[in-house]
Amino acid sequence: MITSKEYIINKLSIFINLFPTVRVRYEHDGNALVHIIEILPSEVYRQNEDYIAWESEMFDRFIDRYPCENVCFITDDALVGIGNADLTLYGESFTGDRQVGDSTADKRRRRTRKSVPMPVLIE
Repeated sequence: MITSKEYIINKLSIFINLFPTVRVRYEHDGNALVHIIEILPSEVYRQNEDYIAWESEMFDRFIDRYPCENVCFITDDALVGIGNADLTLYGESFTGDRQVGDSTADKRRRRTRKSVPMPVLIE
């Protein structure tokens, strides 16, 4: 059996040919056993019925194969984001910004890191 990460990378390599107008970024958090997949543009993520069906099928198949792990699909305005992408793919017709790390969550996280003090633990 292939690893969950290999499975997702394989599926995303096929996905990008089915949806040539998108950019997809993927990050695996091995400590939390979560796979995050970011889809741009957000209109595809929210409104494209073919994409929504693909996501639903991908989610179901992934959970069937790897029941102890999670997969999370997001778009650029999600509260969480991708910090260090393991994979970035561009569809041949993607017209958006090709700068990696340009999601709203990434920008918010960069601003927040600079202004939030570290918590102090008092015993």
